[in-house]
Amino acid sequence: MTRSGVDSTSLPLERTADGGWYATDMPEIVFYGD
Repeated sequence: MTRSGVDSTSLPLERTADGGWYATDMPEIVFYGD
């Protein structure tokens, strides 16, 4: 199954201090959830 937009499985992710995630190539975009 594929989906358009951000594919969280293919991005290098880092945790934020408040428990979110951001992609290292797009640090201005932070998202939350699993």
